[in-house]
Amino acid sequence: MSGRCVREHKHGFWCAVFLLMILLVAWTTAEANEKQKILVLHSYHQGLEWTDNITKGVQSVFEPLYNDYELYYFYLDTKRHAGIDYIERWEGLFSQVLDDTPFDIIISSDNNALRFLNDRFAAELEDTPVVFCGVNAYEPGLIANLHQVTGVAEDTDIMGTIKAIQALQPDLERLVFLNDQTVTGRRSEKLVQEVLPRLEPELTVEYHNQFRLRQIPEIVSGLGKDDAIYLLTLNRDADGEFISYADGIRLVYEHASAPIYGSWSFYLGKGLAGGLITRGFDQGRQAALVAKQVLKGAPTGEIPVRRNAAQRYIFDYRVLQGFGLDPADCPPGSMFIHKPPTTWEYIQQNLPFVILVGAVVALLCLSLALALRQRRLMYWASITDSLTGIFNRERLDEDMGLLIHRCHERGEGFACILVDIDYFKTINDTKGHTVGDQVLVEFARLLAQQSRGTDSVFRYGGEEFLMVLPGADLRGASQLAERVRAAIGGTRFAGETRLSASFGVAEYQLSDNWEGLLSRADTALYAAKAQGRNRVVVAPHETE
Repeated sequence: MSGRCVREHKHGFWCAVFLLMILLVAWTTAEANEKQKILVLHSYHQGLEWTDNITKGVQSVFEPLYNDYELYYFYLDTKRHAGIDYIERWEGLFSQVLDDTPFDIIISSDNNALRFLNDRFAAELEDTPVVFCGVNAYEPGLIANLHQVTGVAEDTDIMGTIKAIQALQPDLERLVFLNDQTVTGRRSEKLVQEVLPRLEPELTVEYHNQFRLRQIPEIVSGLGKDDAIYLLTLNRDADGEFISYADGIRLVYEHASAPIYGSWSFYLGKGLAGGLITRGFDQGRQAALVAKQVLKGAPTGEIPVRRNAAQRYIFDYRVLQGFGLDPADCPPGSMFIHKPPTTWEYIQQNLPFVILVGAVVALLCLSLALALRQRRLMYWASITDSLTGIFNRERLDEDMGLLIHRCHERGEGFACILVDIDYFKTINDTKGHTVGDQVLVEFARLLAQQSRGTDSVFRYGGEEFLMVLPGADLRGASQLAERVRAAIGGTRFAGETRLSASFGVAEYQLSDNWEGLLSRADTALYAAKAQGRNRVVVAPHETE
């Protein structure tokens, strides 16, 4: 073989290998991206609460994994329609569905769907695993023809609910069962017959399953507080008339004077007091979890059928209280709907709202506090002198009105001292207004320090100040004025400035008014200045 042929042969070989690798990667990627297909086969119709709750339970497992699984639904609608002819019509359509879509697993809900698969499609489903749920009165014969099957049985514990009834109603005299003649109703009847021998002989038991809907009021209206109703399945009456779960319990609840108990969640929230409850959601979710195990490679033969699963005591708190029943008598660990939350539970349940309300309240309180503070600051600014920080004449007018009122009503007298700094203009002229302002500030501080705790000091104007002395007479006021005058003489203001001041003292008299009192104090002050300043002059009473 020539070198050229060898090279062409090698070139063709490596091209083939490269092409094969591309095809292998493409096939692997396609396999990895293909979703596993799950068919949910329902016995009943969409819109039936039990069926819809099973769907929600299945979806709670698989919908978060939508990249890996794809859900399909098929409804046999056997609650509203029955008969061999009806089922045979579905058989052809369902066979076409199986031919069109290769399902990786089938989840069947309730007995009719499981029987449909076991009796009519066992051969077609030889390689397709089946997981069932919601199956009453489960026994192995129900799955005898299926090759790969497991699931969750719906084991209704009638006796468990009866024990709860007796705990809530220890004086129970009569227990009335209401049931229908559907397939589910007949299975429930068998369970009731099994527990009847275990009941106390003195308990009267009535069982009704052959009645028309219009007869329900007659059956339940005569019951009293020591009776109880056990509502089983109520979807079809003796005439074959269909009624929904909601309408069925409403019809009973509207005419009953006794509490209603049951075994299924579709009656909860519609008047059912409670019981040992099977929930469609739990059935669907547990079946979906089993199906997920199978899809991940677990053989159905190694997963036993789950029995007594997905049951819990659930009661309606409001209904119990409406019949005078104590929720504390419910079995330990019971769940409650419509139970008023505790304060802490309410906070937890409404945490975002509580935080929002708290934030709004906090902001309102903060705004109110700031507004009040601003108002106080504005008021304080309106009654204080901006330079010295002591009260101004506006506050003086407020205080004098109160003091005069007390003097007339309670006989509480008062006096005042009008103070004027001597030669203050000279300080401004020689040392400047900055020093003059500092002198005024320190002078006001000294007056406040020398006054009594009940006294008030006001800047009356310029270098004039007024001291108001509640409860003081002329003698006490003049003594205080002398102490203040001495303190002024012994103090250096603004670092090195020596001061003196003149004082006019006057006492309020019942014949006085505010203007008259100030006029007499002012006259005394001018007398002090005329007599050489740096002295105290007392204004005589008007009668003197």
